[in-house]
Amino acid sequence: MLGGPVLELAQMQAWVRARIGLMPDDARWHYIADAVELDNLIERMRDNGLAYWVRELPRSPSTGAIEDHLDARLAGLLFELGRMLPARWRGLRPWLNTGARLLYLGRLSEETELDDTQLKDPWLRALSRLSPPERREQLRRSVYQDYVTSDAPLDLWIAEFSRHRPPVTEREGYMIGRLQRLLDQHRFDIEALSRAALSASPDHAAQWRLRGELAKRLRALLGGSPFHATLMLIYGLLEALQYERCRALLLSRARNWQRPELALGGAA
Repeated sequence: MLGGPVLELAQMQAWVRARIGLMPDDARWHYIADAVELDNLIERMRDNGLAYWVRELPRSPSTGAIEDHLDARLAGLLFELGRMLPARWRGLRPWLNTGARLLYLGRLSEETELDDTQLKDPWLRALSRLSPPERREQLRRSVYQDYVTSDAPLDLWIAEFSRHRPPVTEREGYMIGRLQRLLDQHRFDIEALSRAALSASPDHAAQWRLRGELAKRLRALLGGSPFHATLMLIYGLLEALQYERCRALLLSRARNWQRPELALGGAA
């Protein structure tokens, strides 16, 4: 008879495994990236495992429409992750919701006009209809004030994970430790790359290579027993890497820039 973590996590595990199974492999990423026209790129993404990110984009979207759409999809993914977490992990939902809102807070502070049609969050939609000074004042009075004033809001958000993390099983604690060490090493490598770029021409492909290596290491964490809630965190990070790559490809085509060197040999 099924019980314990197996029963508790069965639905989440099946959902995550199905989503990961749709992610493009190296060959499909090469095929997607070789599209010359923006609309053809979107079509290839839809047909090769990236439909979640582009399925509602119109033909020949502007760069603003692309950014609004992708940010809304990533925010929606974070909300969905919160919904799928088992009951004892639901204390993470406010943390995930904060991460979803962080995508918009900087833009709400600075941009004069915002398209709120993509915003599903009623609080963000109401905020977007105020003037920038009114928005900044509202944000300073909100629970997001530390993020708005931080130079590195994403790093601040990630650091908050441990404060929201629930009591975990021995397996989950082990997996969280491995995941944390992997992310710490990646952050160290990215920072070293940034320091090196100060004294030499920046190697943009190098950062994508590091991202590709991160994706491979995240996938390696999926081995062994899958019935632990950290599976959801690993999946979320893999999707965030897809978001980043999709954004780079779409915006480069929309702006008629040279295709970014995404180091596709390291694709997830």
